[in-house]
Amino acid sequence: MKRRWQKYLLMIVLSGILSELYAAGTPAGTVIQSRSRVTYSSRSGSQIDTAYSAYVTIIVAQKGSFNIIPPANFLTTTKDSTNADYPVLVVNSGNGSDRGKLSSISSKGWNTKIYFDANSDGILQAGEVAAGTISQTAPLISDAQYKVIVRVAVPRGELLNGVKDTTVLILKSNFDSSKITTGSYVTTVRTSGIDPTNPGVTVDNPNPGAGQNVTFTFSFTNNGSVPAIGVTISDIIAGGFTFISATTNAGSFNSSSNPITWNIGTVSPGMTITVSVTVQVNANVSINTILGDQFVVQYSVDGNIYTLGSNTATVTVGGVASYGVDVTAMFNTSSKEPLDTAWYRYNIRNSGSFKDVIELSSSSSLALGWKLFKDGNNNGSWDLNDPMLTNTNGKAGVDVDSVAIGDSVRVFAMVSIPRVKTDQIRDSLQLTATSSGDGTKSDIEWTVTTMNVENVTIQKSVLPIGGQPAGTEMTYSIAYSNSGSAAVNNFSIVDTSPAETNYIANSVKVNGVSVPDNSGGVNISQDANNNTVIAVNVGTLAVSANGSIEFKLKIK
Repeated sequence: MKRRWQKYLLMIVLSGILSELYAAGTPAGTVIQSRSRVTYSSRSGSQIDTAYSAYVTIIVAQKGSFNIIPPANFLTTTKDSTNADYPVLVVNSGNGSDRGKLSSISSKGWNTKIYFDANSDGILQAGEVAAGTISQTAPLISDAQYKVIVRVAVPRGELLNGVKDTTVLILKSNFDSSKITTGSYVTTVRTSGIDPTNPGVTVDNPNPGAGQNVTFTFSFTNNGSVPAIGVTISDIIAGGFTFISATTNAGSFNSSSNPITWNIGTVSPGMTITVSVTVQVNANVSINTILGDQFVVQYSVDGNIYTLGSNTATVTVGGVASYGVDVTAMFNTSSKEPLDTAWYRYNIRNSGSFKDVIELSSSSSLALGWKLFKDGNNNGSWDLNDPMLTNTNGKAGVDVDSVAIGDSVRVFAMVSIPRVKTDQIRDSLQLTATSSGDGTKSDIEWTVTTMNVENVTIQKSVLPIGGQPAGTEMTYSIAYSNSGSAAVNNFSIVDTSPAETNYIANSVKVNGVSVPDNSGGVNISQDANNNTVIAVNVGTLAVSANGSIEFKLKIK
């Protein structure tokens, strides 16, 4: 009897040691047995006997659970049209054999794939790609690990500089599909930002006569965050022109043979390139012949080669008077948040040979209420005294004052961004300038406004799960994140404890760090029903930010 009791005690001690070795807890299927004993003696004091209860048996049930390491990561690319690879460790933190179901989704709709990291080096090799994508792990015993690589395909796009994508890895337990773990991986694109149409090509003499010179000037700026390498510019001189000369503010004019070329070299972020070519209208060109000029820019970013064409500037040969109008936006894109004021500045130029009243009309893809204003004091900035343009002639658009030949007038388009729920939704504004003297002469400029909206999510969970007896200590966890493109202010979380529970003092943790009651943004109070109210003031929740709050309650 004594030896058997000692053996039982040893089993209890060993089971306690083994439980420390398994982060997943006691393995599923483990049989836990225990019984009680009593000893008693007669009134005279001599021991009579020992009595034992029956064994109580519990069979440990399986729990499905996985961990993702790391739960978040950040990468910055040096170009577009590339892949961002995130090595991830998947751990079966349940207490039985299980498979993890894998999926991923990109906030920008970019293509994402998941591969098995066969050699566990965190680098995606060609053989691992050839093996194909995966949608679940191999069967994993408790505490077993499985390494994967999440690949995010950054698309090709010259204007992706500064764009951020958040790809979420979703991991579900095959045993219990309600157990979901996620990882958040943010990719920031850094590339050059060359738009050869802004400001693009201009011409000094739109109505030259035969034998006269015309100068076409081409200008662009690298508005990105990385250099454009090996920049070259070419220009095919149209028939009807004879090359005279060319200039550049950087690099060198490389060749006067058609097409003529410039070798610019590296264009750093913020650097503006301006080249010009002077040509002469040939003597045999007929009156009213329209001749144009377009430039082509070629450059590379981290091995990706881009070839982009500018706008085309035209001249009408002959000296015959004509009407014409050009409209150019000082900038074509902007990003705004709801209730911000979006505005664009335009330069409206009379390119004809008559003094002309220019008519403006606009169209918004989202039907926003854009209003047009004239730069009344011609200072280039919108002022409260700048007059709003109105319809004075019964036509569809609004009138700009009569503009002299070759002169320009500045106009502003403004709107208050409405409250929208779709992040990154875009409004395309088309501004059309039309000659009053000749309605067939018009020019169009497009501007695009991207609306940045927050996307706040919150999830609440409790451990242990399921039915629990009175006196059980419960741990509540609240996870929150902002996967949108706009930050939020005054972000706070309020949770009222159920009437059947008591709040455990000083049990609040914010992002894993204990915070004493009524300090550091944590406020503990009682409501009218004598329930405990836990309030946590986070403050500003930035773009791609996330966090967690934890507190404990005890069942009464």
